[in-house]
Amino acid sequence: MVGHGTIREVAMQDPTMPPTAKDLSKMKELTETAMKEGAFGISTGLEYVPGRFADMNELVELAKIAGKNGGFYASHIRDEQVGVLDAIAEAIEVGAKSGTSVQISHVKACGAEVWGYGQTISSMISLARSLGVDVTADQYPYAASSTGFSQAFPSWALEGGIEKLKERLADPALSSRIRAYAKNQIGIRVGNDLSLIQIASYKANSNWEGKTMADILKERGKEPTLDKGIDLVIEMYLSGGPSIIYHYINLDDIKVLMRNPYVMVASDGDIREYGSGAPHPRNYGSFPRVLSYYVKDQYILTMEEAIKKMTSMPAKKLSIKDRGVIKPGNWADIVIFNENEIKDTATFFNPHQYPLGIKYVIVNGTLTAKDGKHTGKATGKVLYGPGKIGK
Repeated sequence: MVGHGTIREVAMQDPTMPPTAKDLSKMKELTETAMKEGAFGISTGLEYVPGRFADMNELVELAKIAGKNGGFYASHIRDEQVGVLDAIAEAIEVGAKSGTSVQISHVKACGAEVWGYGQTISSMISLARSLGVDVTADQYPYAASSTGFSQAFPSWALEGGIEKLKERLADPALSSRIRAYAKNQIGIRVGNDLSLIQIASYKANSNWEGKTMADILKERGKEPTLDKGIDLVIEMYLSGGPSIIYHYINLDDIKVLMRNPYVMVASDGDIREYGSGAPHPRNYGSFPRVLSYYVKDQYILTMEEAIKKMTSMPAKKLSIKDRGVIKPGNWADIVIFNENEIKDTATFFNPHQYPLGIKYVIVNGTLTAKDGKHTGKATGKVLYGPGKIGK
């Protein structure tokens, strides 16, 4: 995927401002180039900087470029908390107006105020499809997310970057407004319970990794109140910003969304250095967790349904025609596991744990992992989107 935020930063002198006609033209040109170079589509992060400054027109115009080249529009939506339904509707509207296929990334409802919204979100996806909008989604199987603290600040406070934010925080009137906004945003997510916010990684102080905000404040001899928490949020954000884990998703909503036939399995994770930091366990356990907990223990999906959501559905979304299904003529990308043993072992406080039960991994017909050990064979290859020139 080509990142919308990256495009904005390259095309605009100040990506925190509305684009001029010239800026938008440049963004469209960059998107077109990326699609011709083999991107599968355009991805947005509308809750983050600079994506949060984009309006509907900008998103539709860029989505059209992706769709014209056989790609799709993927979005980390604008709000996963109290505004989640409006944000889902915005993603669907982009698809309807652009005529481009939509993927809602790691769909969820975050915070106690929106627990129970899973069924409404699921129904919105199904209704949009019945009206002709090609919208699908993916999710990870944990009741916690991993992100940063940028969403805790109002958009206007982040315009111009960190130095401008520091200036605004030095102004008593502006600082009061920023802190009030941050307090509301953190409160929406975890209420007054700062033990629900865990530090995954923080370069400025690695000793805090794995600890909760409540732990850190107590170590400093302070009460873990929301006001003290906001002081800590600002301190960490200004010193490079941590990666954090919010424990604020309802398990029943996860199950409801998982049952939707148009919701795939994903990790929303990345490659981590083994043993470094305290990352979200999704980086190690997402797919085995679905097969173990949600299939075998909870009966949310059949084994066949779960595997389809991990393989052929994503391949179809990416327009990859020769992978995702085991059949003659396809590339042999195969995972062989023992369905009685498959299980995730990574936890939030001990995340660097590989899953159990995976016997073999075959990439492009070559055995690359056996009984948990890499064979040393590296037979992966770069895959390109359908719009690539000369593919």
